[in-house]
Amino acid sequence: MPKLNRKILVITLAALLSGCAAVPKTVYLPVSFLNATLESGAYFDTSPKARNNLQPMIARIHGPATMPNDYTSSIVEGCYVTLEGYGNLSTERVDLRLNDLLCLDKDGNTTIDQKVTGYVTDETSHIGLAGESACMEWAKQAPIADESHFPCILIKPARKIQIVLTKETIINIKQVK
Repeated sequence: MPKLNRKILVITLAALLSGCAAVPKTVYLPVSFLNATLESGAYFDTSPKARNNLQPMIARIHGPATMPNDYTSSIVEGCYVTLEGYGNLSTERVDLRLNDLLCLDKDGNTTIDQKVTGYVTDETSHIGLAGESACMEWAKQAPIADESHFPCILIKPARKIQIVLTKETIINIKQVK
C-alpha cells in the first residue's frame, strides 16, 4: 500500500476554489474541531424505532478547523455538513452523527463531497444537542403509546454547535469543468 503524504496544507478554501492556488487532488484533515451553525431545525422522534428512521439536518461551518498542536486550516470554512440523528427522551437530547462535507466554488468548477465521521456537541460540550420536549400534548392524547404518538425533541435552526471530526479525513477535491 502506498504511503500517504500527511503534510497539512495551510490554504484558504476561497483561494483554492477560486483558482488562486493550485488545486491538489487530496488534502489531509486530521481529527479536528469545527464551529458551525445549524441551517435547519427539526422535530426528532423519540420512539424506540427512531434509530432506524433518522432525521436529517444541515450545518454551515464558520471559521477554520482547529487541529492538534494548535494548527488551523481554513480549507472547510463556509462548507456545509449534513447530519442525521434521533431524539433521546430520557436525556432530552438529540444524538447526531455526521454524514457528508459539501463545498462548491461560486462558479461551480471545483467541489468537495466527502463522507466524514464524527459527532456534534452544544454549548455544554456534551455529545448531542439539548432540545425542547415537544409534541407532548399530541402524545398524551393517545390511549396507548405507539410509534406515532411518542413525544419528540425540537432543535431550532441558527444554533451554534461544534462539530468534532473523530477520524482523519482525506478530502478529495474534484474539478467539475
